Amino acid sequence: MDAHCVWEAGAQLGEGPVWSPSRNALFAVDIRGSRLLRYTPADGRGRAWPLEEAACWLVERADGAGFVAGLRSRRLVGLRLDGERLTIGRELVRLEEDAPGNRLNDAMADAAGRLWVGSMDDAEQDASGSLYRVGPDGSVERADEGYTVSNGPALSPDGRTLYHTDSPRRTIFAFTLAADGTLSGKRAHIRFGEEDGYPDGMTCDAGAISGSRTGAAAGSAASGRTGRWTGWCGCRCPTSPPAPSAGRGWTSCSSPPPPRTRRTENR
Repeated sequence: MDAHCVWEAGAQLGEGPVWSPSRNALFAVDIRGSRLLRYTPADGRGRAWPLEEAACWLVERADGAGFVAGLRSRRLVGLRLDGERLTIGRELVRLEEDAPGNRLNDAMADAAGRLWVGSMDDAEQDASGSLYRVGPDGSVERADEGYTVSNGPALSPDGRTLYHTDSPRRTIFAFTLAADGTLSGKRAHIRFGEEDGYPDGMTCDAGAISGSRTGAAAGSAASGRTGRWTGWCGCRCPTSPPAPSAGRGWTSCSSPPPPRTRRTENR
């Protein structure tokens, strides 16, 4: 696998890349830079929009009419992009009003339309973060807690296993997911060694693929359903890989930008 830098967006903390089938474009957010990012492979162009408040993640609506965005203030809002005009809609849900030191950090939607949203301590010191289940009707349930930096909720291809990470603990956890959205059977799926860096965002296909944040070192790790470490894809400071599209995988990264090409080496 080769890693290619397709757009040097200058992101201070690029996160939450999501492929939009309706727009044939890749979207992401720059949390520290308070920007929405878009890259269009067809013409190789990137575009950024300033945000009044930093967004931490995006999930596209099923009807393609826009996105749900999680803001730094722990609010979920609607976001629309009509042509090149960006509009921030009304507040949909507010989380953790009693935790002003927390912020949102990562999220995903499942096939039932539920959002799985992680929160974290903005100072990355206390285990005050949680994993929430937000229903299509706006109902909120805390599904798990005790996270310092929650990351990468992802689902197995059959929808029966949910993965979630606490980065400082260098652990990806797995849960059994019932049809009604109940989680059970929490277990450590993958533990990373100190030399491997910190697991960050992830996505699943036939196995689980996780982005590993390792400071200035290169490393995006892939792991199968067995929990075995399989290798690197050679991207510097990756944060999260979305689901592949058109035979290509995508990832965001924090600065500095990666080299133009880096060949995978199995470890």
